[in-house]
Amino acid sequence: MRRNRHKQVRKALRFYKINHGFKVPFKVLVDGNFVNALLELKRGEVQDLVPQFLGEKCRVFTTRCCVNELKKLGLSDAIRATKLLAIHHCGHETAATPSSDCLFQQISQDNNVNHFFVATQDRALQRKVSNSPGGAVLFATVNGIQMEMPSERQKKHMMKTAEERQLHMGEMERRLLEDGGHGGHGGHGGHGPREGTVRRKKTKGGPNPLSVKRRKPAGAAEDRSGGQKGDEASAKRKRQRKSRESSGAGTERALNT
Repeated sequence: MRRNRHKQVRKALRFYKINHGFKVPFKVLVDGNFVNALLELKRGEVQDLVPQFLGEKCRVFTTRCCVNELKKLGLSDAIRATKLLAIHHCGHETAATPSSDCLFQQISQDNNVNHFFVATQDRALQRKVSNSPGGAVLFATVNGIQMEMPSERQKKHMMKTAEERQLHMGEMERRLLEDGGHGGHGGHGGHGPREGTVRRKKTKGGPNPLSVKRRKPAGAAEDRSGGQKGDEASAKRKRQRKSRESSGAGTERALNT
């Protein structure tokens, strides 16, 4: 079960990295409800649990609006925990804004140009963030931190943008082909041949010298063959036959002695 959950998280992170440019260290915006939920579950500090869940270095932020909301609710432990987090300047310092509206405004600007993960327990805010392009949601359960998978709306948006990009690239290529003879690829600044240059004709080359057996000199071959024949001739000895007379004389001499 835990292995499948980590696999889904890696898959979702790959989606946000490739399609929306999320980079390490990840930036996570948390609200007071998320911080308070982790404290009630006694899982640990939020700045330690979020990097452990995502498996990468993270920078955890909150906003003044979230801190002010915690002060109104009187959650002292959550206020103490948010003091350890970095403060993201949301632009609502002068006017009090609900934390849900504050966080959504941060990721709705230019399709989440700052690449924020939003960690919240607010279900309405989770739906709004997950349906917006580039919105990534974290939330807490009894099993720890969980991640919302990319919604179908986000996937359709990415498919649409990919198709528009391909159509745009097709138009650019068509224009380059049409302008090929007028300052395009066929001109002096392009990749075509320059005027006044003569192309060489490709002639049929000879055989590969590495694959051809070397020819031996004729004299060396003759000397080698003659030497072999002379050696063979000298190696052969003539057999001498002894006559019967000489053999008989030899036996008589042996008997006389």
